[in-house]
Amino acid sequence: MTASDNLQSVKASFRGVPSYPQDVALWISRDGSYFKMQIFYRDFRVQDGVTLTPDDLDFINKVLSRALKEVVNDQSSSTDSWRQLAEAGYYAFRSIFSTPRLKDAARRIFTPAGRKLNVQIASGDFSLPWELLYPVEVSEGRPEELFNHFWGMSHVISRSVAPSDQTLDSEIPFSSKPVLGLLADRDLEYVRDKEIRYFEGLAGDDKIALKVLADLDAEDENEGLRAFKGFWRDAYHLAHFACHAFYEVSAPPLSYVNLTKRFRVRLMNIINQDIEINGHPLVFFNACETGRPSPLYTSSFAGKFIELGARGVVVSEGEVPDDFAADFAEQLYNRLLDGAELGESLLAARRYFLETRNNPSGLLYAMYAPPSIRLSKI
Repeated sequence: MTASDNLQSVKASFRGVPSYPQDVALWISRDGSYFKMQIFYRDFRVQDGVTLTPDDLDFINKVLSRALKEVVNDQSSSTDSWRQLAEAGYYAFRSIFSTPRLKDAARRIFTPAGRKLNVQIASGDFSLPWELLYPVEVSEGRPEELFNHFWGMSHVISRSVAPSDQTLDSEIPFSSKPVLGLLADRDLEYVRDKEIRYFEGLAGDDKIALKVLADLDAEDENEGLRAFKGFWRDAYHLAHFACHAFYEVSAPPLSYVNLTKRFRVRLMNIINQDIEINGHPLVFFNACETGRPSPLYTSSFAGKFIELGARGVVVSEGEVPDDFAADFAEQLYNRLLDGAELGESLLAARRYFLETRNNPSGLLYAMYAPPSIRLSKI
């Protein structure tokens, strides 16, 4: 039995964790007031406690979020702000892998430079932007050299938020062209002038069949929710949210996406309406904050949409500038429509903006899906 076979056979004994090719698996669960982690890598398995409380984890999230916001807002791309983010990522890495056993395993796996790994993270309530972890001591260097060490610029990282009864193939089969469902807030300038036009251009070039959710009237919530529910009765290969979203840390079910004409669809509405997502599409929430569940509460848009039938979900885990969000969507979909796998497409899109614009904002995007998802014409 090879090392890879050994990893897969061990993993297969755990219910609820999807099985797809990976090099490293990190499984984290609650252990009283703290957490415990299991690391599977090649021919070994390590288990130990993570000496962090949920409040500690919340603090780490705030440190990472603040540091990344400084870089995103730094128009001069100064090395100081980039180094601060690297320092924050290194602090998070050392805080999580703090015991001797976890520290030794993490250094063995993630310290070698230039090696790309497929990393699966399974945890319902240990939530943070894993892409920002920085496994080596921060050294002097140009910004682009600093950023090469971030997990999200080196590795393909996927998440599993909850067990699922459905077993779906990684290939999204389509006969003529992929059908994309678009839910957009036209009040946002870059959504209206860039993101919507991009999808309309794809449809005009016959690369996709585009179905757009009509404007919803904020004065008639019941009718709007019926229209939103009805939209998902059609079967899509891809579904795209281009809007803003807001996450309510103290009351997660009240979190919402802000759709056309300021119409809010709350997570609570999605649950109460018994919405079913047909066709098992890949769903992309190109919206701020939708992917950041509270460490104390496991419910999130990503987990809920997977539960309702989505094949996988891509989310943004922080405040993404509208113009960047539109550009990032274009880079990601261009690769997906060419038949590339989701994990490779996401990594390539992040690196494109790093290498061409010195912009690390792609680190804000996270994948709750098998990295091997791809469109396949039949």
